[in-house]
Amino acid sequence: MNSDKIPKKEILTIEVEDWERICAESDGANKLLNDPQFSFFREYLANTKKSILEALAKDIAKDLMVTTVDQFGNSSSKKTTKYEQLEEMSGKYKLVEKIFGDLGAFASQKEEYEKKAKEGQVIIAVSKEDAPKPV
Repeated sequence: MNSDKIPKKEILTIEVEDWERICAESDGANKLLNDPQFSFFREYLANTKKSILEALAKDIAKDLMVTTVDQFGNSSSKKTTKYEQLEEMSGKYKLVEKIFGDLGAFASQKEEYEKKAKEGQVIIAVSKEDAPKPV
């Protein structure tokens, strides 16, 4: 087989500005996930997940009717079904999971690109001089 006919795989080049953004996002996500300064954030999300699971386990969702009265004595009522509450809890749980998942992905992207660069799959331009010149 003639090697000239095999298409060459193009190597991705990460421009300086993109690499700076990737590093900043990765560093920021790592801080949110690991820095003691942001433990309150991680605890809040973990407690949110825990309270949702406890509410589901105890089957506390029930049909509700909430009536409010304004300053003029006018009242309004809103009914929330058990199903609506379960959907809301499910959505909150999925959001917390997505936040943790996305933060993990952002946190690892710098390391993943550096590994690919060592393997020759990616070129990281760390200065304007390193960036490939237009042809």
